[in-house]
Amino acid sequence: MALQVFCSGTPYEIGQHHGRKAHAQVRSSLSFYTGLFAKACSLSWLGVRGEAQSYLEHLERSCPRYVEEMRGVADGVNAASAGDQNGAHDNALDLLDIVALNVRSEIVFGLFTDHSNGVNGKGRVQDPPMDGCTSVGLVAGDDAAPGHTYLAQNWDWFVGQRENLIVLHISSSNSEKSLPDIIMVTEAGIIGKIGFNSAGVGICQNAIRARGVDVASGRLPVHLAMRRVLESWSCSEAVQALTATGVAGSVYLLVGDGHDESRRVSGIECTSTSVKEIGLSPPSPDSAVNMLAHTNHLLLEHAGVDEPSWLADSDPRVQRIQRLVDQMHKQGQKTQAKQYSEKLFELFKDEEGYPMSINRREIGQSTSETLFTIVMDLTAKKALVTFGRPSAFVDRVDLAF
Repeated sequence: MALQVFCSGTPYEIGQHHGRKAHAQVRSSLSFYTGLFAKACSLSWLGVRGEAQSYLEHLERSCPRYVEEMRGVADGVNAASAGDQNGAHDNALDLLDIVALNVRSEIVFGLFTDHSNGVNGKGRVQDPPMDGCTSVGLVAGDDAAPGHTYLAQNWDWFVGQRENLIVLHISSSNSEKSLPDIIMVTEAGIIGKIGFNSAGVGICQNAIRARGVDVASGRLPVHLAMRRVLESWSCSEAVQALTATGVAGSVYLLVGDGHDESRRVSGIECTSTSVKEIGLSPPSPDSAVNMLAHTNHLLLEHAGVDEPSWLADSDPRVQRIQRLVDQMHKQGQKTQAKQYSEKLFELFKDEEGYPMSINRREIGQSTSETLFTIVMDLTAKKALVTFGRPSAFVDRVDLAF
């Protein structure tokens, strides 16, 4: 069963709850990334902490709330570990360990670029770790609950991180600004990832490999940018925030809103120098529904951005999910909202191009696997999540506000 962690209070208290209740998973996440950084970047954890320190100096200025929450996570893990009768841990965590988890995308991809100390001897990345996520966002037409906004994706990563996934529920008590409640599926220790909030705003994510990392100018690291979206009251607010601050590295963020009539679904392609929005494409003779599908390569032109070839299956997967959604709609069957979510979930079981398919498996040349699938009905403020490959999931959780 996936661990569900309920957090509330100030940023520090939220972090403490997270760390206390998921202390074993946070430590396991750190162990996993210690191995990954060593293998992918030839970087010891001491070196990783050095990289994290360079990010912390900027984060303390640009997002002190998030820094306090990460500090709370570290302290919560230590407090829980000290009281663990099954074997206390001698190695206490501190803030830098948790920061490293939350900037793990920038560290790995930063060490792949000329913008990192990694190319000068700290570490080297011949090729960043494989990904493989596939996402789709759409507004359902007459064949489903009219006007419902849906986001869905498979999240693909190394099997070794599967046991460290948690469902994080957050309720803030922020005196300066009221924030929506949040439900996200995340890697233990990481404070921003894939999910939705009580305002009906949701987010999915696809990794992009493009050169360049920039946090010095105040751009938010990928996972903290995702947290900022989850704290937004509308898709429009989220897009404006991302555009204003920028994102430190390259990523695709799919943002949806169940109620914002001006902007229901928006795809945001981010690099260290650009933020570009992809809007919903209207139905056409070749497409039965207005949707936004994406995988692991940039679809728009980003001037001056170097995006080396990475995943040969990325383009086939985006075309495949588009066809599958079209076929589902062209069947023309009236579908209730709950049934629609279930039908959308079925599409993510697709194995065309196996094992590097939408439903991915870590075998042979494929080094990643689908670890969870999420389908969000943002209008109803509900989501279904399965853990494991969608064709053979080991746990299902239904979430709602």
